[in-house]
Amino acid sequence: MGGDDLEVTTFQDLVGLFKDPDVKKAIAKLKTMAEKLNIQLDQIPRFLEDYGDIFLSLSYYRNCLDRLQPLLGNFVQSMHDIKKNYQVRQDTNLIDQIGKIEKLMTGLVEFLQRLFQDFDNQTQDLWDNLSAERFEEVKKLISDYHTTIGGVLCGLTVKMNAWVYRYPNPRSGSPMSKGEFIMTDMRQGLASIRAVASGHTTQ
Repeated sequence: MGGDDLEVTTFQDLVGLFKDPDVKKAIAKLKTMAEKLNIQLDQIPRFLEDYGDIFLSLSYYRNCLDRLQPLLGNFVQSMHDIKKNYQVRQDTNLIDQIGKIEKLMTGLVEFLQRLFQDFDNQTQDLWDNLSAERFEEVKKLISDYHTTIGGVLCGLTVKMNAWVYRYPNPRSGSPMSKGEFIMTDMRQGLASIRAVASGHTTQ
């Protein structure tokens, strides 16, 4: 929030006001913020609680995606290696399905990345133009996507865990064995995960 020497541009800045040794200065800033949010000064803690609940869960989902991406990268590399195998190349249906699964799974991760980037942009805009209306808009936007994000992350995590359990390293299993596993266990349920993501689209 600029222009009034409030110097609160992030959630951390706001929390920091409660540790400011200059109590009068901190209270003045909090009052200004309360006015922007159209709330009483003693309602600031409730605002912090609401904000924290929303963005703490978002941070958790982001961490889940960060842990998932290396596993997905290894899986995609495995699919590339599988397609180089002579026997696998003779099965055009398998090659086709591997390509579709790779496209779907990487597409789901990109979908989540776009969401998180949009949330980052919306959050920065919130602090740049803080108001009660803007906070409720951003809060609703993120809340509306919670089920979608959780569902997609859960589905992808289950798939990646199943792959890692079955093939803990690149040398585990033959290309044909991996191909069969992709066609059965890995492919099953992906349509449902895609349907969850299809409930929301990003601009």
